[in-house]
Amino acid sequence: MDPLQEKYLDSLGDLHNLNFNVLKKLLLNQNLSKVENFKFQCLEECILKSEHLEELNLSFDKCLIDDTFFENIVSVIRISNSLKSLSLSFEQNKITYKGIMSLNSDLKCFQQLKKLELFLNSNKLEDQALRSLAQFILNCSSLETIHLIFNNNQISDQGIQYIQLTIPKLQNIKEIVLFLSGTFITEKGFSGLVNSFSQCQNLENLHLQLIKTQLKLSQSKERFDFYSYKNLFKLTLNLDWLNLKKQELEQFTKYLKIQQSIRYLKLTINNYYQKTEKKSIQLAILKNLFKIKCLVFKFLLV
Repeated sequence: MDPLQEKYLDSLGDLHNLNFNVLKKLLLNQNLSKVENFKFQCLEECILKSEHLEELNLSFDKCLIDDTFFENIVSVIRISNSLKSLSLSFEQNKITYKGIMSLNSDLKCFQQLKKLELFLNSNKLEDQALRSLAQFILNCSSLETIHLIFNNNQISDQGIQYIQLTIPKLQNIKEIVLFLSGTFITEKGFSGLVNSFSQCQNLENLHLQLIKTQLKLSQSKERFDFYSYKNLFKLTLNLDWLNLKKQELEQFTKYLKIQQSIRYLKLTINNYYQKTEKKSIQLAILKNLFKIKCLVFKFLLV
């Protein structure tokens, strides 16, 4: 390392926020090039020198990253003992449950985390990955905000059970954002999430996205009880492209027994409706809402 680089790293002692983004595709393998090695070493040195680092945002999207590289990144993150916010974006890579398991190897550095964001769209995650992730989340006992963006993975209701059993145990959780579009979740998994998250006593903001999933609300015997949410202020439901029939939507609105604390509701259902259908659906939804200050509908018309 040349003197200029050393001088730069020595100046990081009071750094609180570090963003590290790889914007181009890297062909990563066991024999990393000198350039790639430098980038990895640079990240490690930055964290080592940043004694007061509280927020770390890493992005390696579309880099063909595998479990080994992800494990190496996690081992570098563990160097820091002062993190309060961690955002990892590894979208469109090749990460499996083995990579997720590495999060559980040393949990001391994550105990102070208040915010966790995992962007893992379009990887190779299956239900077993969520089991390992649930164990990791359970040990992040200080979490107040959690964003799990897992679109387009091989996740089913079985994997969702690990999440729905774990997150309610976080006593300080205030915000949950969960994206499961393009997965194999059904109405059973969806109702399990809705009903389990209602146990989060301090939850204020809930955002669920389920686009192109296998939800069949009209055939469901499951109960979606939003009324049990005692402190929820903001609810966002994105149910695009589920091919819901009018009667399915009407049945779903019956489940929206919204508790009176909610002041912001955004319901996105991008099906194709006639104008008359749109109006009747909106009226059906409104019948189940109370004291909403901000209400957003989104429909597509034919």
